[in-house]
Amino acid sequence: SLKESARENQQEYISEWEVFKILDHLRPTTIELDQLPSWFLRVGAPIFSKPLAKLFNLSLATSTVPRQWKNTVIKSILKVSNPQQPSDFRPISITPVLTRIMERTILRQF
Repeated sequence: SLKESARENQQEYISEWEVFKILDHLRPTTIELDQLPSWFLRVGAPIFSKPLAKLFNLSLATSTVPRQWKNTVIKSILKVSNPQQPSDFRPISITPVLTRIMERTILRQF
């Protein structure tokens, strides 16, 4: 099947070193969706970078994204100190940290 052949001939789009650098420099983020605090990923960067690079590369090779990475929470943030109307808020989307890491690596490379 296509997925098996992609796994056998898997190209390295994202290197283990790139994933390590991103994990090692993560800034504090909300842990709302995936329950992965940034400090945990920073400390575990030497251990997590290889399997995450493999997971990212497999995702790119098979053109699939894990369902858990597609979850998003939309929150309203104040634009002004005394809100009076809906336009005084702006929406932000909170996505899982692994989704943001993969997005960042793809944007840098492609």
